[in-house]
Amino acid sequence: MIFDGFSAQALSFLMENRLQNSKSWFEAHRNQYNALVLQPLRALVEALTPVMLDIDPVFTVEPKVGRTISRIFRDVRFAKDGFLFREEMWITFMRNKRCWEGQPGYYFSFGPDGLAYGYGYYQATPAAMDAMRQMILRQEPLFVQASACFRRQKEFAMNGDFYKRSRFPDQPPELKEWLDRRSISFDCMSTDFDILYSAKLVPLLSNGFRELAPLHTFFCSVEERRPHAQTAVPQE
Repeated sequence: MIFDGFSAQALSFLMENRLQNSKSWFEAHRNQYNALVLQPLRALVEALTPVMLDIDPVFTVEPKVGRTISRIFRDVRFAKDGFLFREEMWITFMRNKRCWEGQPGYYFSFGPDGLAYGYGYYQATPAAMDAMRQMILRQEPLFVQASACFRRQKEFAMNGDFYKRSRFPDQPPELKEWLDRRSISFDCMSTDFDILYSAKLVPLLSNGFRELAPLHTFFCSVEERRPHAQTAVPQE
């Protein structure tokens, strides 16, 4: 399966499907969803798989919904606005993501507002952030390498909510930028739809993801040091 980019029709479908907000409408147009959204997402996962396995051979890379590809249905338990469907879709590359809660990973997402890609936590656990802080305060080599990786690149911005008051007022600003966050991610956001509609998206993501590899190595060590609330579950 060759990835040639997404299409403007894919964005139109996602917007219309969300506005219709109807399971019966979606089922009547499922062929459009498959052709415009799902198949390109599968092709993108397949195109990126060699790069991702080179970064980490343990990544889940199956081009399936629920594994690397997001579901278009929203979880109605948390969809307080009444919308049943997403208008933004994404792919993720994580280590056994169904086995542990709240772990970091690479992602790419797209929707009517543009595209985004990067690495980090969607919502880090307090235990993970505490483990990260200890590694930072000890200036462990994996953090030093990850910090140098972030500083030398210009593509990704560090994101994540800060505590209202610094927990480490005596630390230098470049460390407090890491230490005082509740969660953390490294993101690039764009409205370059020409890239989205092009096969050039693959080398863009490949190069960006490779550049962030030292961050992945660092956060893998973070995950190894913090307790996990969930036990492993069988993969489908």
